[in-house]
Amino acid sequence: MRRRQLQTDFGAHLRSARVRAGITLSTLAARSGVSVSSLSRFEAGASQPGFADACSIARALGTPLLFLADGRDRTGSDPRDLIAHLAYWGLNDTVPGEVALIGEARPIEGLIALSLTEAGTPRILESIPALLLKNDFSVQELEAQATGTRVLHRLGWLAETAEWIAGQIPVSRIRPSATSKLGQVRLAAWNRRQEEVQKLSRGARWPEGWDLFGRTAASAENDVSRRLANVSPIARKWKIAYPTPQEDFLARARDILAAPESG
Repeated sequence: MRRRQLQTDFGAHLRSARVRAGITLSTLAARSGVSVSSLSRFEAGASQPGFADACSIARALGTPLLFLADGRDRTGSDPRDLIAHLAYWGLNDTVPGEVALIGEARPIEGLIALSLTEAGTPRILESIPALLLKNDFSVQELEAQATGTRVLHRLGWLAETAEWIAGQIPVSRIRPSATSKLGQVRLAAWNRRQEEVQKLSRGARWPEGWDLFGRTAASAENDVSRRLANVSPIARKWKIAYPTPQEDFLARARDILAAPESG
């Protein structure tokens, strides 16, 4: 079977990394154990390295393997990168093309906190309750990461949503420690709720104290009553004007937490 060629500008990235390191092909060959002729072909795009050679080259250059493959030193915080990292933690209903190449798996606590800022999208956000039920996480670390504006407040809302979901699906699909940890997160967020609401009152008066989450007061001003009418009971309790029904969170969780097919 013919080996699949990497869909990458590996040669251009290799040359860029080598020039940045200030070394010649001969020096790189000596450090990596890959021949000069092979390195020359790689840089010219005439051939692609095997995985072992790519790793040896990256190590010799002191550059991330991700840079050679994708031209980036690290992944960012855009939705495609978030989806890619969360796929590692069980966000398994993405489609090909949405997932970016990543070089490492970030801790889930930081990813969840980042997803609850404006960097997140509805698709990511609505997966969070299921991911909290699916994965082990540190309550203390999750709270420590929730330093962004309104993040802990939103986390409390989604933790309570996850607790509600846990009562609607088979226990076997939920990590045993999840419900007790979710309770701790919810309680920590609730204990800070009054402080958070006061901040929201000064920063977003649509209406008093509500978190618009992704909307400005101007964009929502004309549909206040409709917007609030569509808010789920749990979101209403937390004063978060997010209109997706709890049942949609439940449906998403059932997809993400579904047991893999045998065979």
